[in-house]
Order: sequence, then structure tokens, then C-alpha cells
Amino acid sequence: PKYIRKEYPAFIDDTDAIKYYERKFQRMKDKNSSISFNLWGLLFGEFWLIYRKMMLLGFSLLLVHIIALCAAFYFEMEILAAVVSLVLSIGCGFFGNSLYMNYADKCIMKASVMTYEERQAYYKDNGGSSFRILFGAIASVIVVLFALAVSLA
Repeated sequence: PKYIRKEYPAFIDDTDAIKYYERKFQRMKDKNSSISFNLWGLLFGEFWLIYRKMMLLGFSLLLVHIIALCAAFYFEMEILAAVVSLVLSIGCGFFGNSLYMNYADKCIMKASVMTYEERQAYYKDNGGSSFRILFGAIASVIVVLFALAVSLA
């Protein structure tokens, strides 16, 4: 629906990011393709997903990554950990924009039946980005890695 496109700026809520994502989303829709390169998704993978408030997917992939790291530490499966890390990075790099577009579209459709005030609050909670949540996720990973290191000593 056309109303979704009109709601992207309110959902994305960052002037520079709005232009970037609107352009990427339109290109993917024009080409009917899910592939669209995102440098931040490639470099930061699940942390980028968490920063963009795609919590379920971001924390799920983070859990997979941590499990792979545990396998590397405890069972000497470094190759598995490297492959998992590479696959997650490449996946987020080439499909991150599509994941974000689908997430935004789903949130916007859900908000379409809300009043203006409810919709703005919903976008604030579910859209945009969050350094606070990102730093919390990073701190959690540091704690887990520290616990792994202590358990190996």
C-alpha cells in the first residue's frame, strides 16, 4: 500500500537514514529483489539489527553467534565459529535492508489502525534506532565472553 511509503520517515526517524532507506527500499521494490547491500549490516551483523530495533531477529542471531563461540571455546570448533560469523555478516550485509524494509512495513501496517498519537508512540518504541539497546547488547556479550574466558582458566 502507498500509505506505507508515506510513513517511512516517521518510522525511520533519522534525516540521513530516511533518504538512504527510502532509496534502498524503492530500488528493491522496483527490482522485486531482497538483495541490497548494507555496509553496517555487513560489519556489525546482529548488532546492527539490534540498533535498528529488530530485536527478535537480532538477539536470535546473537544467541546463535554466542553458541558458535562456545563451541569454539569448549569443543575446539573454531572453523564452525568462523563460518557462522561469516554467514551472519554476509547475510546481514546483503539482506539487512530487506529485513529492515519488511520489519518497517509490518510495523507500519500494524500501526495503520492506531490513532495518530498511538502510532507516533508505537513508531518511537519500534522504529528508528537505539544506542541504549545496542550498548546493552554489547555489554551482555562482553559479560558472556568474560564468563567464557574465566571458565577456561
